Amino acid sequence: MEHSEHTGQVAGASETEHDEDHNTADPNTEDPDIADWDIEDQDMSALPSPPKGQRTVSVVLMSVATIVACLMCWFLRSEFTYAIADAEPAEVGDLASLDLSSTAANQYVDGRGKLEPKAVVQFSRPLEVDSFRVYRVVDGPKVFVETRVPDGVDASGFAAPSSFAGRLVKLSQAGVRYRGVADSVARETGEDVSLDVWLLVDGASPQSSRWAFALVVLFGLFGVWSAGSLVWVLRPVR
Repeated sequence: MEHSEHTGQVAGASETEHDEDHNTADPNTEDPDIADWDIEDQDMSALPSPPKGQRTVSVVLMSVATIVACLMCWFLRSEFTYAIADAEPAEVGDLASLDLSSTAANQYVDGRGKLEPKAVVQFSRPLEVDSFRVYRVVDGPKVFVETRVPDGVDASGFAAPSSFAGRLVKLSQAGVRYRGVADSVARETGEDVSLDVWLLVDGASPQSSRWAFALVVLFGLFGVWSAGSLVWVLRPVR
């Protein structure tokens, strides 16, 4: 019995000493966790500021890239639409009697007609060995036909064909590649190509215009990537 009381007194004394030691701890001693946070804050503050000039340049370049990609898709929209058109040509008959008011633009057609003996415009394209001529259809003042003159053929003895299979489109909507052709036709004939003036591009099938489809897809993907990168760069930092 005396041994138990003695043990209890010793345990009570130990707890009292432990409490006193805890209460009398140095108040100036820092918490180790808080000290670690202070060190990390000091390390972060010692880092250099983000390069604002480089960020601005990146934003400008990505913005320009996005705009250019969108513009290219817009300029190639006519060729893109034709590239996915029906691969079977629609029969339109004589081009001189073609009812332009009910004719669908930018389609693959098969037609015939007599062309004027003298070409309205002659031109060539970069990376093309052949040359091209644009003729007016006899008795069809609003319809022109572009024909290809193969390389090596005597241009003076070239006879324009009388049957055609190709792309029938309004000259004002033919696309960016035909801006110069439209200007030349307007200058040589006095026709207002912004109105109901049509061009049949002989030999141009939808399959031959797949390059436009590929370019639009490429520029579209690039534009989406640039726009996404721009949004990511401009996102608010939390």
